[in-house]
Amino acid sequence: MSTSDGPVLIALSPSELATKTLTTQTLQRALRALHADGLVALTNAVSPTHLDALDATMQRDAAVLAARPGTHHNFGAATGNIQQEPPTTPALVFGDVVANPFATAIAENVLGPKPVLRFYSANTAFKAGGRQPVHIDLDCPFPGEMAFGLCVNVCLGDVGVENGATEVWLGSHLGTGWGSVGRGEHAEAIDEGLVEERRKDVACGDAEFDGCAEGDVGDDSLRAVVEE
Repeated sequence: MSTSDGPVLIALSPSELATKTLTTQTLQRALRALHADGLVALTNAVSPTHLDALDATMQRDAAVLAARPGTHHNFGAATGNIQQEPPTTPALVFGDVVANPFATAIAENVLGPKPVLRFYSANTAFKAGGRQPVHIDLDCPFPGEMAFGLCVNVCLGDVGVENGATEVWLGSHLGTGWGSVGRGEHAEAIDEGLVEERRKDVACGDAEFDGCAEGDVGDDSLRAVVEE
């Protein structure tokens, strides 16, 4: 499903944006990509105005967190990656972020009717030279052929290698999960033997896909990704 450069990217039509409803063709394309690759990207599903508002507030909050000696870093300080909670002020809780109708439609067709939001948080990448180990976001003893949850990520700005993009391994949701993760301090990290096996593959995933966040090596102060 994916191209040689990355996952399937879908631009929503003006009609879909106006009605907040996916066409059958778009839904089918998204589901095929999600089942095959574990990831699909809707390129214009969130208002840039809403993203700018969130980014302005979270930039200020991130500066406070960066100054705190006790701020927790995911997989250690060398990664420059922290867990940062998005603002819950009513004026900054946007429907197309926390309950995006297009992502919800896809979730309903994968998980079943009336999916529930269980987690609302964000990863912020500060300037750093390290990277996280390859890991899955969520692990549980669930039948491997079916998804038990989806992660919906919303980038507040453009991301790339220079400012701490998240690396994803397309298709890895099909070969990893319960029993493939390591044990110990970071139990969600994929066993090194499996990482070595899949290095030549292109991969990614749903709640059980493999990925890792890169440190921000550019000049910008941070990069934030809101997770649901």
